[in-house]
Amino acid sequence: MELARRHFLVNVLAAPALSAVGKRRVQTVAFNYAGKSSPEDLHFFSRFDVLVTGGILSGDQRQLLRSSSTRLVLYQWSSAYYPGDVVSAESSWQEKVAAQSHAWLLASGPVGGGAAASGKQALWYDFGNSDLTSARAEHICQVVKDNGYQGVFLDTLGFNALPAELKQGFQKRHPGVNYDNCQGDFLAKLRHELGPDRIIFTNQGYREPDVFLPHADFDLVENSSTFVNDKGTTMFRPWFQKGAEWESIRVPMTNLVAPAQKRFPDTQFVQLNYADGDPLTCQRAVRYAFACARLWNQAAFVATPSIQKPIRDNIYFTRLGEPSTPSYEEDVDAGAAWRRFQNGAVAVNTSTKPYHVRALRVDLTNPPKGYVFLGKRSPD
Repeated sequence: MELARRHFLVNVLAAPALSAVGKRRVQTVAFNYAGKSSPEDLHFFSRFDVLVTGGILSGDQRQLLRSSSTRLVLYQWSSAYYPGDVVSAESSWQEKVAAQSHAWLLASGPVGGGAAASGKQALWYDFGNSDLTSARAEHICQVVKDNGYQGVFLDTLGFNALPAELKQGFQKRHPGVNYDNCQGDFLAKLRHELGPDRIIFTNQGYREPDVFLPHADFDLVENSSTFVNDKGTTMFRPWFQKGAEWESIRVPMTNLVAPAQKRFPDTQFVQLNYADGDPLTCQRAVRYAFACARLWNQAAFVATPSIQKPIRDNIYFTRLGEPSTPSYEEDVDAGAAWRRFQNGAVAVNTSTKPYHVRALRVDLTNPPKGYVFLGKRSPD
C-alpha cells in the first residue's frame, strides 16, 4: 500500500503500549480517509480499538471517538512530502524543512517517481542526516500530543520508496550507509520522543523486520486477500496458485509475513484489503479478508479504494479467543484453509466448489467466501 499516493484521511484504531500488545487479544483496526464523517460512520469507527487518520480530525470528531476509548493514530508520509500539500506534511514542518533544504533533502527541488503519485513530484528527506531525523521525530511527537492523538502511522518506509535517481544520490552523498538503517534510527528516536505508551504503526515493516519492527506496535500488510483491479472489479485471491504462487494468499503470508510475526510477537499485524461494487460483493470481501487474517491471528479491515466511507460489518468485533491450534490447517488442492479458536473457528474456501471440513464438521458453501463458526467444537 502506498497511502501517500492518495489525499485522504486514514482512521485506524490503536493498541496498548508496545510491551503489552503481544499479551492481549487481537486489536481491532479501521481505516477511514474522510475528513468529515457522518455520525453513523463515527459510531461505527468508535467500536474499534484503533483509528488512524490521514489528517487531523476536527475537534468534535476527536471528542466523540475519545469518549469511546478509540485511540487515534495520525498518518505521516515517512519518505517525502508534496510542496504546499498539508496532508502530506504540516505547513509548519514544510517551512522548517525549507530553511534546511540543502542538508535535509536529497534534491533541491521536487522529484517524481518512487512512492509519489503518478504525475506528481515530491521533496524527499535525507535520512542520512541526523539533524533531520531528530527534528522530524520531535515534530511528529509534538503534533501527536498537541492534537490529542495516541500515535503515528508511517507510510512508505524503506529504500525502495525512493525514485531511482535519489537512490543513487543518497549512496553518493552517504557512501557505505544503509538508508533503511537510517530510517530505523529515526524510528528509535521517534519511540524515545513518544514514549512507551504511544503507538508507532509501520507499513510493510515486515520486509525489513530487524530494522523496523523492534520499534513498531503495529505493522500493515496490504492486498493480501482481496483487491480491486484496474477495471474496478473486486478480486479474491486464491489460497494457492501454481505458477503464480506470490499472487496467492498462502505463499507471501507464510514465507514473508509469518516469519516476521514469529520473530516480533509484540508487533500486531493488520491486513488492509480493498473491495468495490455492489453491497453483497463488498460484504463478501469483508468476511473473506477477516477469515484469511485470522488464520494467522491477525486483524483485518476492508475499505473501498477511496477509503471515504466504511463497509460496515459486525464480523470485525467477533471474539474468537486465543487460537487452539499452533497454525492453520489446509487442503491446498481444494483451496481451503481453517483454524480453530477457543470460541469457534474460521475458514476460507477460495475455490468455486463447496468443501467439507471434516475436522470442523462444517460445509463451506457458496465460495469464494470466508466463514466464522462460533461455538463449533471439533473432535479431539
